[in-house]
Amino acid sequence: MLLRLIQCYFFTYNMGHPDEYWQAIEPAYNMVYGNVFLPWEWDDFYRLRSVIYPAYLAVPLYILKVTGLDTAVAVRACPQMAHAVLVILFDRMFWSIGK
Repeated sequence: MLLRLIQCYFFTYNMGHPDEYWQAIEPAYNMVYGNVFLPWEWDDFYRLRSVIYPAYLAVPLYILKVTGLDTAVAVRACPQMAHAVLVILFDRMFWSIGK
């Protein structure tokens, strides 16, 4: 678990996951802070994406904002750590299936 968290924060600078990652962080950030130019998939005319995953990422960002702990480093790390929780849960389920 600790290795996944370290990997998630320190070793993913050059990895591109636009659909699963960046295009969920932008709407999550917009939900909490506003004033973000969102990709066309999020336009009200198209509505191609679900808000469930961005809402999941927005909850810890909102908690950081309300508590005043929303430094640049914390805001950058927060969605990655929230995503890491899901990755760890998936790893655990995948391990159980494999056994």
